[in-house]
Amino acid sequence: MILRNIDWQLLVAHEVAMAENLGIKQISVHRYSSVLPAYEMALEDVVDESQALESKVWFKNGGIITNLKPKMVTLKEAARGRLHDQGFNDESIVFEEYLNMRYRGTESSLMIINPKSQITAELPENGGNWGFGKALVQQHEQEFGFIV
Repeated sequence: MILRNIDWQLLVAHEVAMAENLGIKQISVHRYSSVLPAYEMALEDVVDESQALESKVWFKNGGIITNLKPKMVTLKEAARGRLHDQGFNDESIVFEEYLNMRYRGTESSLMIINPKSQITAELPENGGNWGFGKALVQQHEQEFGFIV
């Protein structure tokens, strides 16, 4: 991403306006400033986000896991396939599991990350790693200051 001449002029004009507002008398623009954002973008992580719509009631006994877990596994397998197609191997793939949860009778939902969801693509799945219920209680108390 190399800035054209007009983009460069806009960048400098913007910096001058900011400097004037802040009372700064001198500004410097690095000669590679137009290349740095492209370089930074090349260093970013690749993300493949998958989601499915589902509306279920969460129970403490974990019965909901039998409904949601297969869907989560299907989403992960599809994402793994798409990342393999881009040349990534299982050692470099990490999954983060989220559920959009709320208490019954409330309007505010929270995006809850599974506290044990830093799972690499090569690790086997097991039913003991779904800590969403406890995470909802903790995050709700942190966000709103009370537990329902």
